[in-house]
Amino acid sequence: MAINALSNGTFFLIYEQVKKGVFTNVTSHPFWYPLLSSSLARTAQTLLLFPLDYLKTLQQARHSTIRSSNKMTTALSITFKRDLLFSSTYWIMAENIKASMYEYYSPSGQSLSTPQLVSSNLLAGCVAGAVSGVLTIPLDVIKTRK
Repeated sequence: MAINALSNGTFFLIYEQVKKGVFTNVTSHPFWYPLLSSSLARTAQTLLLFPLDYLKTLQQARHSTIRSSNKMTTALSITFKRDLLFSSTYWIMAENIKASMYEYYSPSGQSLSTPQLVSSNLLAGCVAGAVSGVLTIPLDVIKTRK
């Protein structure tokens, strides 16, 4: 549980900071800023936490010894592919669905009510998470088996 908290804290801290910088200084295009922000944040988070994740996966797969660096490199490669695919797909969809819902609820740009904000964020998260999860299941299975 501590690893998950550290993982999420690291990702969101980096994501929000990079998103502000990319959105302000590079592009506000609804495809590029979530892609760049999520990819950079996920890369940093994966590099920082991969050793702990790798040991956890070995333990869950009932391997008692750490494998060779070749296996670890393969696992890192698969982890990057899975995590970057998930994050980029998720955040592109989530940010665009939220923007569309905000526009739907308030075409004139007025503040949204709490139920409108909650429903927009919930719908965006559910749809983006479901699609991204389905896309990354094969890579998750491969990572666990390696």
